[in-house]
Amino acid sequence: MDQRTTLNNNEKFDELLRRLEASGETARLLFDEGGIQRAEGKISILHLQDKRAYLVLEDGTRVYTDSIIGLNAVFRDDYTEC
Repeated sequence: MDQRTTLNNNEKFDELLRRLEASGETARLLFDEGGIQRAEGKISILHLQDKRAYLVLEDGTRVYTDSIIGLNAVFRDDYTEC
């Protein structure tokens, strides 16, 4: 049986994003911005206090945190496509 790690109901990726930014580890993202997309890289900017929180990867890719479906093999609890 396949298993995956999911966030609890209504939990956000904020804490994991903070840890990845602080450690300099690579963020591997699956997100929905007009279609499912993937991105990977170190977080160079993390704005969680903005009206619409976002991050920017080292290559300049901007991802709004509310569009993140999966981050480093942890998925939103409401995502059922994998």
